[in-house]
Amino acid sequence: MCKWIDESTADRLPAYADHFLGVGGILVNDKLEVLMIQEKRRVGEAIGAVEKPWKFPGGFVDHGETVRQGVEREVLEETGIRGEFQGLLAMREQIDFKYGAADLYMVCILKPSAQQEVDIQDTQEVSAARWIPLSEITTNEDGCKYKLFSNAFQFVTLVRRWLKMTGKLPLDAGENAADFSPSQQADLANTPATEVLKLQTLGHRSQVNPNSRPGKEKIWNFYMPCSLDSVLSGKL
Repeated sequence: MCKWIDESTADRLPAYADHFLGVGGILVNDKLEVLMIQEKRRVGEAIGAVEKPWKFPGGFVDHGETVRQGVEREVLEETGIRGEFQGLLAMREQIDFKYGAADLYMVCILKPSAQQEVDIQDTQEVSAARWIPLSEITTNEDGCKYKLFSNAFQFVTLVRRWLKMTGKLPLDAGENAADFSPSQQADLANTPATEVLKLQTLGHRSQVNPNSRPGKEKIWNFYMPCSLDSVLSGKL
């Protein structure tokens, strides 16, 4: 089955189709810029697009790697910037991906190193890498300055909301400061314990994959921070 593969090319066929584990790294520097890449290939939402959408650096976790090792390696390969794993922000799940396996995509927060000059190492897959100001990613409509893959935009929106709630990022025009105040979670003393604990978990919601084929709908299952996503889910 693999004899057609050139010996100089790594064999990426899975030993057994169980699930795929992908990772994406979110790096935000002190200038409140987020590190994003564009790939050379056109897949999914990039097919037919005027400009290739931006996404987080990342890829599949290799056999024998942890999530932390995989995301740190992928970010370095695709941008030349070293990032230190800080924690897991969210996860996206899709059933019946390739070979009938599930696709898990974990979004991680990384701390960028002091050296932040982009130097793409994986030039076969990545065509561009750039620090993009978070203040310029306010919409993902066609024609916006930085068009992102739809799931990447949802994760960026989570990051922007948290930074606004903590006063790190200014509010956009028309936004109400009260909506970004921790006091909006009000009187937790009278809230059931399970509901309080839920605020610290990654809650679940589903969304149709925009790349679904006619008659074969694909579902994305998002696991997002409940304390942030409960407000955003009705707006995305």
